[in-house]
Amino acid sequence: MNPKDQTQKTEELTDKQKRLLSILIETPNITEAAQRAGIGRSTAQRWMKNSVFRKELDNLRRDAMKEAMNSVHSYTAKAVDGLVRLMDSSNEWVQMQSCIKILNRSVKIREVEELEERLTALEKSIDNQKSNRMGRRPV
Repeated sequence: MNPKDQTQKTEELTDKQKRLLSILIETPNITEAAQRAGIGRSTAQRWMKNSVFRKELDNLRRDAMKEAMNSVHSYTAKAVDGLVRLMDSSNEWVQMQSCIKILNRSVKIREVEELEERLTALEKSIDNQKSNRMGRRPV
C-alpha cells in the first residue's frame, strides 16, 4: 500500500481521489462510487476520513447545491407567471388552486423574511455583548 494513501499530509489529491470525488457528487453511495472509480470500498472509506479529501468533497457538494439552486431560481419567475395566468382560467377550481398556491408561498416568504430579521437582530445583539465584555464600542 502506498504510504501517501495512508496519511496523506500534502494538500495534493491523487488523480484517483479526484475521480472518486467527481463520482461521489453524482453517486452518494460510497460502495457504488468506489466501484465506478475502480478502487476498493475500504480505500474509499479511508479517503473519506482524510481531512483534505473530505474538505474537497464538502466544497464540491456545496458548489453542486449552489448550481442546482441557481437553476431553480431561474425558473421561479416563470412558475409564478404560470400561476398568475391560471388565476384567469375558466375553471374555478384551477383559479382557486392557483390563488391558494400564491397565497401560501407569500406567507412562507414572509415567514422566512421575519426569521432572517430576527436572526440578524440576535447576531447583532451577541456581537454587542461580546464587544461590551471586551470593552469595545457596540456595533
